[in-house]
Amino acid sequence: MDRYLFRGKAVIDGKWYYGHLSTVDDTGVPVILEPGKENHWLKVIPETVGQFTGLVDKNGVKIFEGDIVRYGNFERQPEPLVDIGIVEWKDGCFLIDGEYIDWVANEYRNREIEVIGNIHDNPELLEVKP
Repeated sequence: MDRYLFRGKAVIDGKWYYGHLSTVDDTGVPVILEPGKENHWLKVIPETVGQFTGLVDKNGVKIFEGDIVRYGNFERQPEPLVDIGIVEWKDGCFLIDGEYIDWVANEYRNREIEVIGNIHDNPELLEVKP
């Protein structure tokens, strides 16, 4: 698995693209090179660029910076202990609501973290805290 995988929304069509991050000129506009597509650079909207954390959620979905995740003890009865948070990069590490994502993943053994959207496509999810 490529630990330095990035995603970003393309300027030309607004779709998500995944690959290596770079810039092609001195404008500083980020571009994504899709794996297996030589010289297929796509300009992406800078605010949408996010790095892969190296972790996957309970459904096998890759977790990226900017994702909105649900995490906690889903199976606790009668009331599950679940929270919603944003995956962010800060001070050299990935965090969910201020907690190290590696700690959260270990605490909930990956199976109880679920990507439910991202801050660019689904900001309304943050308004609906459990």
